Amino acid sequence: MTTPVRTLQAGFTLIELIIVIVVIGVLSVYAAVKNGSSGDYTLHSQAQTMVSDLRHAQALATTLGKSLRISIITGTNGSYSVSCVTPGASPCNSVVNTPMTNPLTGSNFAVALEKDISLSGTATLDINSLGKPAAAAAYVLTAGSTSKNVTVSAVTGFVNAP
Repeated sequence: MTTPVRTLQAGFTLIELIIVIVVIGVLSVYAAVKNGSSGDYTLHSQAQTMVSDLRHAQALATTLGKSLRISIITGTNGSYSVSCVTPGASPCNSVVNTPMTNPLTGSNFAVALEKDISLSGTATLDINSLGKPAAAAAYVLTAGSTSKNVTVSAVTGFVNAP
């Protein structure tokens, strides 16, 4: 009669696997917090929203065949609006410098930035009926000590947030 030979099995115990997973989780949370604050992500997001709105205004000017004006709303922390240069019928308003109706949302084309983000730069930017700006424009969005630039090229009308 032969006795069964017991072979050694290699591997990790369940406890070891759980400890490794917990350590990796703690390190990843630490790395995510260390890489940047939520304010930085919000600032980038708001700059991209402004880029999108400026491009949308250019497309609207071309579609409607009207000159539009982007204005920083004074007296607010960070707001801007899009209005028609010449007042008229919908989507333009009959009052000068009143935000036009955004055909995309059906509400006034006025945007308030989030999280205490301030906006400075070109007070007004006129876009002709071909979508071309009258001049170059530069905007600075600031949250605390961090800032993000949004630029509009005079020649091409290219809107960028580098």
